[in-house]
Amino acid sequence: MRMDQLVRWTCDCLRLYTSRNALQLEYQMGSPTSFVLDDDMEERVQHLADSRKQTSQAIICEAVAQYVAREERRAALCRDVLQAWETFQRTGVHATAEDVDRWLVNWGTEDEAPAPACHA
Repeated sequence: MRMDQLVRWTCDCLRLYTSRNALQLEYQMGSPTSFVLDDDMEERVQHLADSRKQTSQAIICEAVAQYVAREERRAALCRDVLQAWETFQRTGVHATAEDVDRWLVNWGTEDEAPAPACHA
């Protein structure tokens, strides 16, 4: 499919319009979002789509969904780390690196011990 052709495609709740390397994602219940693919990326997406016997729009939709899921997991991890740091700052409760290292040596074996106890 040539990018200079106007294509309308729906994937789940997204509508994707392509026109001369410009992509516009429009949520059915939201406002449109646009971005531009350079020629190299356009060719890479099309090559991948051809090899999977899918449309380039399906590849892009999958990529956006995977990116958003990954970034949501990253944001959740950052929140958890900050919460743990704030708890440590407030309470001083922790496990030492040495305790954790000793525990991890036998992790997943028959000799696996419970997680080390935290202390102040």
